[in-house]
Amino acid sequence: MQKLVITTIVGGLFAASSAVAGDFSVPLTTAPAASNLGDLAVGYNSQHVFRGVNLGNDQVTAELGLAHTCPLTGLALDFTAWYGSASSNNATAPEDELRLTLSTSKDLGFADATVGYTFYHFLNGNKPSFTGNGGDSQEVFFGLSRELYGVDASLTYFWDIEGDNQGYTELGLSKSLNVFGKALDLGATVGYLVEEGALSHATVSVSHDIAFGNATLTPYVAYSVELDDLEQSSRSNGSDENELFAGAALKVQF
Repeated sequence: MQKLVITTIVGGLFAASSAVAGDFSVPLTTAPAASNLGDLAVGYNSQHVFRGVNLGNDQVTAELGLAHTCPLTGLALDFTAWYGSASSNNATAPEDELRLTLSTSKDLGFADATVGYTFYHFLNGNKPSFTGNGGDSQEVFFGLSRELYGVDASLTYFWDIEGDNQGYTELGLSKSLNVFGKALDLGATVGYLVEEGALSHATVSVSHDIAFGNATLTPYVAYSVELDDLEQSSRSNGSDENELFAGAALKVQF
């Protein structure tokens, strides 16, 4: 997607659908508890980073997540509408984006499988380079996730229907640790471009949930490292530096 910096931060800290996306700018994809219909969330990120690429600064986000279990199949259906606005790196107009995601998951015994579809709408035409030339974009994804030795692990493949995202694959790892009586959520993601046969980025993050009744405030800090592909690729716009960034999200379940 444009410059390089690392992504899956927001996704890993907000919830943990490690099987669906990879960055704190990415919509929450974890299904709410059975007693809830969904959730609303607002957030701030010092930078809009997505899959190792820096798309802008001072990003504000809003998100609606809904969950439903099909009575016939017993499968969980998750719908997410996510909107983000950030200061553009390349133009005076802000980077405004809407993402609509529909996904379902199933327990296969040895792992949980996830299949989903995402529609990307770029309100001011500033379409990320990985999605092709101009206009909106559509993407499908397939993932497997399970717990391994106390660590939640996931592997997800993303395929851009209209453009060419170079067969993006992401490995996600997350674990919660008790530090001085506080639960800290640690996350790590690594992106791999299948067609180029190269690693694009790696990210580590730490976050902490602070509960307020039905609301949860989640501040985070993350550090991204560009790997071989992003350091050499023109998609990084000549920027090959590691980066530290942070943010927070406030989520309310209903």
